[in-house]
Amino acid sequence: MGSIGLPLIAQFDVIMDITAESLWLRPAPPKRRLPMLKDRSGFGLAVSPSALTVAHVAAHSPAEMSGWSIGDQIVRIDGRPINASYTRGELWRWRFLPAGTHVRLVDGSGIVRRLTLADYY
Repeated sequence: MGSIGLPLIAQFDVIMDITAESLWLRPAPPKRRLPMLKDRSGFGLAVSPSALTVAHVAAHSPAEMSGWSIGDQIVRIDGRPINASYTRGELWRWRFLPAGTHVRLVDGSGIVRRLTLADYY
């Protein structure tokens, strides 16, 4: 069992046959492929209008090394609050910044927690 995100699926033409309970992936032509985003945080996050809730923490990731747990919330990133525009603006890109980037996250208790992005896999 697993979960794959839209950045990976966007690399393919997706064909779904609901009646046959089948899904086919065919590589998209090179001109249509989007650049692959590489998550360097180790978080799986659920977005709400006022917070990000940790849904997954990858093993050996910066998120795990920083002590984050499933259910924890992130309410600010580098001083910017999580709000309804999170996925429409640029703030969501923080997880894909270069390895070595330091990010200040504020958890649901108001504690500032520093995370250093890394290529952990």
